Amino acid sequence: MSTYEETMQGLRPKGRSWQRELKKPGTYATSCSCDMEEIQGTLNCLQMYNPPAFIMKGEASFELGPLRKTPGADGWETTHIDWWLYKDADPSDQFQRIEGDI
Repeated sequence: MSTYEETMQGLRPKGRSWQRELKKPGTYATSCSCDMEEIQGTLNCLQMYNPPAFIMKGEASFELGPLRKTPGADGWETTHIDWWLYKDADPSDQFQRIEGDI
Protein backbone atom coordinates (compact mmCIF):
# COMPACT_ATOMS: atom_id res chain seq x y z
CA MET A 1 0.00 0.00 0.00
CA SER A 2 1.03 3.56 -0.52
CA THR A 3 1.37 6.01 2.37
CA TYR A 4 -1.84 7.66 1.13
CA GLU A 5 -3.79 4.36 1.20
CA GLU A 6 -2.45 3.43 4.65
CA THR A 7 -3.45 6.83 6.02
CA MET A 8 -6.91 6.78 4.44
CA GLN A 9 -7.57 3.31 5.92
CA GLY A 10 -6.51 4.48 9.39
CA LEU A 11 -3.39 2.28 9.48
CA ARG A 12 -1.11 5.30 9.77
CA PRO A 13 -1.84 8.55 11.61
CA LYS A 14 -2.09 11.83 9.70
CA GLY A 15 0.89 13.92 10.68
CA ARG A 16 0.84 17.64 11.23
CA SER A 17 2.21 18.09 7.71
CA TRP A 18 -0.45 15.92 6.02
CA GLN A 19 -1.57 18.69 3.63
CA ARG A 20 2.05 19.14 2.54
CA GLU A 21 2.47 15.36 2.11
CA LEU A 22 -0.50 15.28 -0.29
CA LYS A 23 1.54 17.40 -2.72
CA LYS A 24 4.45 14.93 -2.83
CA PRO A 25 4.34 12.17 -5.49
CA GLY A 26 6.02 9.69 -3.10
CA THR A 27 2.93 9.79 -0.84
CA TYR A 28 1.06 7.83 -3.52
CA ALA A 29 3.82 5.25 -4.10
CA THR A 30 4.54 1.91 -2.48
CA SER A 31 7.97 1.98 -0.84
CA CYS A 32 10.57 -0.65 -1.70
CA SER A 33 14.29 -1.01 -1.06
CA CYS A 34 17.25 -2.92 -2.52
CA ASP A 35 19.14 -3.10 0.80
CA MET A 36 18.21 -5.72 3.43
CA GLU A 37 19.91 -3.79 6.24
CA GLU A 38 17.80 -0.73 5.46
CA ILE A 39 14.69 -2.90 5.24
CA GLN A 40 15.39 -4.47 8.64
CA GLY A 41 15.85 -1.00 10.17
CA THR A 42 12.54 0.13 8.72
CA LEU A 43 10.83 -3.02 9.96
CA ASN A 44 12.13 -2.43 13.47
CA CYS A 45 10.68 1.10 13.34
CA LEU A 46 7.31 -0.12 12.03
CA GLN A 47 6.85 -2.73 14.76
CA MET A 48 4.98 -0.11 16.81
CA TYR A 49 2.20 0.11 14.19
CA ASN A 50 -0.82 -2.10 13.76
CA PRO A 51 -1.20 -4.35 11.79
CA PRO A 52 2.17 -5.99 12.41
CA ALA A 53 4.73 -5.31 9.70
CA PHE A 54 6.66 -7.98 7.81
CA ILE A 55 9.10 -8.17 4.90
CA MET A 56 8.23 -9.37 1.39
CA LYS A 57 10.95 -10.22 -1.13
CA GLY A 58 10.58 -10.17 -4.90
CA GLU A 59 11.16 -8.03 -7.97
CA ALA A 60 9.22 -4.92 -8.87
CA SER A 61 8.36 -4.57 -12.55
CA PHE A 62 7.26 -1.75 -14.82
CA GLU A 63 4.39 -3.98 -16.01
CA LEU A 64 2.48 -3.19 -12.79
CA GLY A 65 3.33 0.51 -12.65
CA PRO A 66 6.14 3.04 -12.94
CA LEU A 67 8.99 2.92 -10.45
CA ARG A 68 12.15 4.90 -9.73
CA LYS A 69 15.00 5.08 -7.28
CA THR A 70 14.25 7.88 -4.86
CA PRO A 71 16.91 10.59 -4.89
CA GLY A 72 18.35 11.38 -1.47
CA ALA A 73 17.76 14.81 0.02
CA ASP A 74 21.49 15.45 -0.05
CA GLY A 75 21.88 14.36 -3.68
CA TRP A 76 23.34 10.94 -2.83
CA GLU A 77 21.87 7.83 -4.41
CA THR A 78 19.64 5.79 -2.12
CA THR A 79 18.43 2.19 -2.12
CA HIS A 80 14.81 3.34 -1.68
CA ILE A 81 12.42 2.82 -4.60
CA ASP A 82 9.01 4.43 -5.14
CA TRP A 83 6.60 2.17 -7.05
CA TRP A 84 3.34 3.65 -8.31
CA LEU A 85 1.17 0.59 -8.85
CA TYR A 86 -1.60 0.78 -11.42
CA LYS A 87 -5.09 0.87 -9.90
CA ASP A 88 -5.89 -2.85 -10.23
CA ALA A 89 -2.31 -4.14 -10.06
CA ASP A 90 -1.64 -6.89 -7.53
CA PRO A 91 2.05 -7.82 -7.23
CA SER A 92 1.50 -10.17 -4.27
CA ASP A 93 2.02 -13.37 -6.29
CA GLN A 94 5.49 -12.10 -7.33
CA PHE A 95 6.67 -11.72 -3.71
CA GLN A 96 7.24 -14.11 -0.84
CA ARG A 97 7.04 -13.28 2.85
CA ILE A 98 10.36 -13.66 4.64
CA GLU A 99 9.98 -15.58 7.88
CA GLY A 100 12.38 -15.43 10.80
CA ASP A 101 15.68 -13.59 10.92
CA ILE A 102 17.10 -11.99 7.82
